[in-house]
Amino acid sequence: MLNKIKITFLHKTFCRNNMKSFSSEIQGRKINFCFDGEILELIVYSDNEYDELESFCLELDSMMYLYLGSFPEIKSIEYNGELKDITKLANRFSTDSYFNRTTMTLCDITSETVNEETYIAFKNDVLQIPFYSMQYLVSSKYKVVMPAHRLTLMTHVVEGVVDIEREKRSEINIELKEKYNVEKGRSLGQYFIHASVVTDPFIQADNIYNADILKLLECNEYTFLQTIKDTRNWYSHMWKEDDKDKIKKIGDGTMMLIYFEILYCVVRLYLIRNVLRLDIESGFISEYLYVLHDWIVDVKKLGEKFKSNTYIMKEIAERMAEEE
Repeated sequence: MLNKIKITFLHKTFCRNNMKSFSSEIQGRKINFCFDGEILELIVYSDNEYDELESFCLELDSMMYLYLGSFPEIKSIEYNGELKDITKLANRFSTDSYFNRTTMTLCDITSETVNEETYIAFKNDVLQIPFYSMQYLVSSKYKVVMPAHRLTLMTHVVEGVVDIEREKRSEINIELKEKYNVEKGRSLGQYFIHASVVTDPFIQADNIYNADILKLLECNEYTFLQTIKDTRNWYSHMWKEDDKDKIKKIGDGTMMLIYFEILYCVVRLYLIRNVLRLDIESGFISEYLYVLHDWIVDVKKLGEKFKSNTYIMKEIAERMAEEE
């Protein structure tokens, strides 16, 4: 007789995007995703015991986190009809409500995004320690941590999610030095190379969709990468105090929050596109980037036109309210 585990999740994007129920099979386990508005019941049948089944389901939960930008709230776990204790789950499974925004969705939960192939790629190719670190950085327990510390840790996540062999790193270094016209004899450094690989999908998307995020930051590709690198090195105590005027570190609190949001988008885009090799619908990525653009415009009071449907509709609603 097969064991049955049922986990009930809650996430507003399930309803907002009208996600559809589906079934799948992963490594001999029969899986049902049953959506009903904001509720998802994940049901798995297997001969695995509870600990192994719970671990498997939480891996699927982590995949959903990657796609949605926040963990669905776990309401209950049942194993063979018995309610299990959920109070001792790791803090990373409780995302700060600030990041629970429907516009952060890059993929819906479907049979194309959660199946045996994507699960195996997620298990084998996503480097779990930096990925878990990112989950903690946006958790509800971490929101009290100083922005400088959170941003520094996120810059380390950027480096940690990619593994580049020394030979390949040398090739990339040569290509980047030619691209950015860097003088001979100067190495860009391992961090810059890693960051260039991870940020590439974001930079491409910023150009394709004319999101103008780098433009708002008054950066080109090179200075964007150099700013991330110098910020990571400064707050990780890799620079001397005398060097602080020579580098491009972020010191302003608002800019720290902005770069944190950008790097969160950067890492998710890289993992979904380049590691799991999933296509992202243009509507998802464009709205995500446009909201990021509009948020920066709003926070910095730049006075530029909004690009996202989210902010445009909000602006219209505010005008209508003023006219009443």
